[in-house]
Amino acid sequence: MKNPERNKLSQSKKLSRLTQQIIPLILSLVVLFLAIISLNLTIRSIDDKSVAVLDSLFALNLLFAASLIFALGSVITILRQFFSKRHESEAKEALLEQSELLNLLFENIPLGISVRNKEGLLLFSNSEHFRITGYSPDEIYQIKDWFEKAYPDPDYRQTVIDEWEKSKHKPNIKKEFTITSKGGEKKDIEFRISFLPDGRALAVQSNVTDRKQAEKTSHNFSTAVSHSSDAIGMATPEGKHWYQNKAFDELFGEIGEDPPSSLYVDEAIG
Repeated sequence: MKNPERNKLSQSKKLSRLTQQIIPLILSLVVLFLAIISLNLTIRSIDDKSVAVLDSLFALNLLFAASLIFALGSVITILRQFFSKRHESEAKEALLEQSELLNLLFENIPLGISVRNKEGLLLFSNSEHFRITGYSPDEIYQIKDWFEKAYPDPDYRQTVIDEWEKSKHKPNIKKEFTITSKGGEKKDIEFRISFLPDGRALAVQSNVTDRKQAEKTSHNFSTAVSHSSDAIGMATPEGKHWYQNKAFDELFGEIGEDPPSSLYVDEAIG
């Protein structure tokens, strides 16, 4: 973020330097101008036909004009350099702010982020990537180190490598793999990888272990209910019958995949 006081002080210093460069030029012009006025006043008391005096006056006027042109050129050059440096400084500050903002976002986003070049060397990884995997950037600097540590089983590792190589020619890919963290924990990770035109790969990792476990639990529960030997039926809080398992079908008859809205557990409710 910009510091107003620091920027104000910086601008003040720049203006001070600019003033120190311009004021001597202006003072020189003023002195020369006063000298010419003094000479002109002296000329009025001398014979106007004095050729020597007129020549001196003409030469002095030429000198003043040349000095004026030179001074104006110098002022313009100094001003141009000042505003050019000011613009360059502002551009650098803007780039620095953008860089700081990106770093702030990458370090606080709840997703693991890593960037590798086309040779597979790690260029960047954020703190969430470390939290998910447990591996520091030095430990997985080369991509082969990542494959060996994250996928210790050789057969599974080769499957992941084959999928990686097969997908490298696509601009964007989405895959789920089970990694082994540094602490030995198995984690289901969703990888979203984008390949940039220069060959770099941007990988975004999301830990979906809890979601996968919830899906597995839900599937196991659904399977258990469906194949239970007990007749199981389910209804809404209002009493509308919406599910029954195979045992229920055999005992009471089928209600179909889309039971009619008039079908209720208690006919009095309907």
